[in-house]
Amino acid sequence: MNDAVMLIKITHWWQFGTLVSVIVCVWVVVASCASSVHADEDKAATDAAYCVGILKKSVEHWKKINDPSGQLVSAIDEAVQKQSQKRALIESAIKQRKIDLVTATEMISAGFSDAKLCDEKIIKCREGYGERSERNVVDISNKAEFANCIKNAAPICAKQFNACQ
Repeated sequence: MNDAVMLIKITHWWQFGTLVSVIVCVWVVVASCASSVHADEDKAATDAAYCVGILKKSVEHWKKINDPSGQLVSAIDEAVQKQSQKRALIESAIKQRKIDLVTATEMISAGFSDAKLCDEKIIKCREGYGERSERNVVDISNKAEFANCIKNAAPICAKQFNACQ
């Protein structure tokens, strides 16, 4: 996914509200973490571990969101199912000695940390937009500053979104 597409998706998060942004995020993460065939089975196991970390952080984040419509429930269930599939792949690779437990654990931690960093950057952009709105900053200027903030966050978030392809 190129940076422009990522920037558009992230920008739409703000425009359509938290629930829609979460649904888009679920779709992007689950779709990007879909199983793929790798020639290098060691790489497949480390990629799966990294993806597990991303999904773990995403599910934690989504569970904190108040969703009276209940639309997040199925998205969370789908992400948890994908996480379970990736964990099974990792366990199999460990048993076959294609990856060791320490490496798998480190990759899960790295995926979690990267997902957390992306979340923090997006939250900072949203909060800045809200603070500028409260100070009556001109809307065009505020939107431009928000877009610049998102653009700066895009490389960090792109790594997360592209991690499991």
